Amino acid sequence: MSNLNFSSENNFKEFEKNLKAEISSCRKIIDEGKIFLSMETVEGTVDNCVEDENIIDGIYFIDKLLEISPYNSDYWYKKGILLNIDCEFEEAIDCFNKAISLNPCDVEIYLDKSISEERLEFNDDAVKSLEMVLELDPTNDEAYYNLGMIAFRGNNLIRTKECLLKTINLNNEYKEVYFDLASCSDALNEYENAIEFIDIYLETYPYNENAWYNRGVFLSAINRKEEAVSSLDFALAIDDEFAQAWFNKGIIFTELGRVHFALKCFINSYKYDPNDENNVYNIANIYSELNNNEKAIEYFIKTININQRSNFCFNKGLIII
Repeated sequence: MSNLNFSSENNFKEFEKNLKAEISSCRKIIDEGKIFLSMETVEGTVDNCVEDENIIDGIYFIDKLLEISPYNSDYWYKKGILLNIDCEFEEAIDCFNKAISLNPCDVEIYLDKSISEERLEFNDDAVKSLEMVLELDPTNDEAYYNLGMIAFRGNNLIRTKECLLKTINLNNEYKEVYFDLASCSDALNEYENAIEFIDIYLETYPYNENAWYNRGVFLSAINRKEEAVSSLDFALAIDDEFAQAWFNKGIIFTELGRVHFALKCFINSYKYDPNDENNVYNIANIYSELNNNEKAIEYFIKTININQRSNFCFNKGLIII
């Protein structure tokens, strides 16, 4: 494993070294007024700048190319990509619009334009861009997926599920979508479907602790408590500092009447998330139930202190996570 990482790091360093040489060479070409004869070389360097997210050099070179060829849609498109990376979304949209005016049938331009529009929360515009993608390419799974995510953020869950199912029907290798389908089904209270989708996801990503955690939540919702605990145990085997998994496991043990196990879980959750007053409050309640009044008082006081501190920070405009 370490050798693989080392090799990857060496490859990255080699890429960076080569890119620096390319940039130096291209700047020399431009300084000497020879760009017209070496446009392909500069174009290749722009592509590498995009890959490396080198905004300053990338935009410098693309602007030089645009001075020579202002009606090249690909140049405007690549400038838009670089501006997207730089979070200059309004300028990026201007570039994408120029690219579209020169090449109105390129679906990639509309896809990247929709990203800029989403970032600016121009969701209606983003939807129109993605619908244009589907008009040009009805089998574009990326467009359906992005439409699904926009619908999800707008709480249009039926539309979300429809788009995500279309995505997976078009590209069954896109296994990440099953995680989103599970989340969507959960929001629709379709827990059996949520479990089915998360199980398919876990076939490909068995070491994702969040997926095992979510599976535990879904199972608990349909009263399959022991299976839920087992799923949470898988999540904790992957990440034993997963505070929310300890917390939910504690909730389930409480519901099953196994308070000593619940207490251990809440204590672990508190250990890894000491600012969550719910952990401390649950610990206090269990100690009270066990007639350990001294400990119960101790944790009730901690609950009050955390609550007051949270309220103070909230009033100061801070957010505690």
